Amino acid sequence: MGETRDPSGDAGGTEPAIRRAYRPLRDPLFPVALAAYLVGRFVLRTRFDTPLIHSWWNDFLCIPLCVPVVTALRERLGLRVRGDPPGLGEVMIPLLLVGLTFEVWLPRAEWFPATTYADPHDILSYVLGALFAAIWWRAAYPETREPSATAGNQ
Repeated sequence: MGETRDPSGDAGGTEPAIRRAYRPLRDPLFPVALAAYLVGRFVLRTRFDTPLIHSWWNDFLCIPLCVPVVTALRERLGLRVRGDPPGLGEVMIPLLLVGLTFEVWLPRAEWFPATTYADPHDILSYVLGALFAAIWWRAAYPETREPSATAGNQ
């Protein structure tokens, strides 16, 4: 329980790969990112007038918050393997969608508020948040090899 197995192993090994199971909404990154968002929104914004808090805080947290929710939904619908951490595509696709939507399309939309503008620093914040999340998921859910039954006899 709590592990997923890849029966194929890797090209050079004979042991199947195992890893601790990823549970999207129970992964420590999700509640920490959610708490950071709430603290930023309701505490830091009221006390500090800095671009870091007002402009880029939420952008950094976007991917660490969105990907687990989408991953949980996809698992629930049977559209992804349960227990695997988010892969590169599961991080990159939301990153591209968020960046294009909020920094290209909406700032140019006539019906969207005129106070909205494209900001390259926002894109950098999205990328840094995605990079942080991807590194977290890679480190928190590494593939390992099962110890061989004969390894102790060698």
